[in-house]
Amino acid sequence: MKNHLKKRHKLNALFNMKPFQDLKIWFKTQELPSELQLNTYTHLPNVKKTVEALISTLEAHPNNRAYIPYYNLLLNIKNRIENETPNDTQISYYAKSLTD
Repeated sequence: MKNHLKKRHKLNALFNMKPFQDLKIWFKTQELPSELQLNTYTHLPNVKKTVEALISTLEAHPNNRAYIPYYNLLLNIKNRIENETPNDTQISYYAKSLTD
């Protein structure tokens, strides 16, 4: 397979993978807080609208690596809601898969 096709395949795989689908389902089944202090620098005044916008954007741009931070933000929101710190290992795994 040509190199550019391999990279495109990896990009397609990122947002079609079960973890992204599971993440969407998780957010749909949770009662989200109205607002959230994600970290010292990030305050989300409307969590529901933020999550909906992030998911819509990712679905609209599944082949664009520029949107991976949107996915990472969803993971951070989920982890914060679950009272955990952001899982840097998981975030790094998805970002690294695109560069291999």
